[in-house]
Amino acid sequence: MRHANLKDADLHGALLQKADLRAADLSLATLLDANLSGADLRNANLSGADLRGAHLRGANMRFERRLYEPIVLRGADLRGADLRDVNLCNADMTRTDLRGANLKQANLRDVKLKGANLSGANLSGCMMTSVDLREAVLDGANLNSAIVASARLTGAKLRGAKLNMANLARTILDHVDLSDASLRDANLLEANLMRANLDRADLTDANLYDADLSLASMDDTILDGTTLPEDFL
Repeated sequence: MRHANLKDADLHGALLQKADLRAADLSLATLLDANLSGADLRNANLSGADLRGAHLRGANMRFERRLYEPIVLRGADLRGADLRDVNLCNADMTRTDLRGANLKQANLRDVKLKGANLSGANLSGCMMTSVDLREAVLDGANLNSAIVASARLTGAKLRGAKLNMANLARTILDHVDLSDASLRDANLLEANLMRANLDRADLTDANLYDADLSLASMDDTILDGTTLPEDFL
C-alpha cells in the first residue's frame, strides 16, 4: 500500500497491522478504531485524517509534510510510537495513550492533550507553546529543553519528570504534581505554581522570578542558585 491514494477513504475499523503505508495519501481519511499497530506511516499525508480510537502502538509516524488540516487522534493508542520531528500543530490528542512514545523535537504547538498519558515519553526539545495538558500524566517523561511557554497543565502529574533547561515561562502549573522532578536551569518566569507539589524537586539555577508559589508544597525542594519571587518567604 506504499504510495496508495486513500484520500477520503472510509477505513473505519480496518485491520492494517504492520502495513507499509509510506508516502500514502490518507488525507481526510476515516480511520476510526482502525488497527495500525506497527504500521509504517513515514511521510504519509495525514492532513485532516480522523484516527479517533485507532490502535497505533509501535507505529512509525515520522511524516515530514505539513498538515494542512489538523489530525484527530482523540483516544488513540500510540504507545511506543515514533513521532520524532513530526509536526502535529493543532492536533486533537485528547486522552491519547502516548506512554513511552518518542516525540523528540516534535511540534506540538496548540495541541489538545488534555487527559493524555505521556508517562515515560520522550518530549525533549519539543515545541509545546500553548499546548493543553490539563490533567495529563507525564510521570517520568523527558521534557529537557522543551518549550512549554504559555501552556496549560492544571492538575497534571509530572512526578520524576525531567524538565532541565525547559522553558515554562508564564505556564499554568496550578495543582501540578512535580514531586521528585528535575527542573535544573528551567525558566519558570511568571509561571502559576499555586498549590503545586514541588516536594524533593530539583530547582537548581531555575528562574522563578515573579512566579506564583502560593500554597505550593516545597518539602526538601532543592533551591541552590534559584531565582525566587521577591515575596518568597
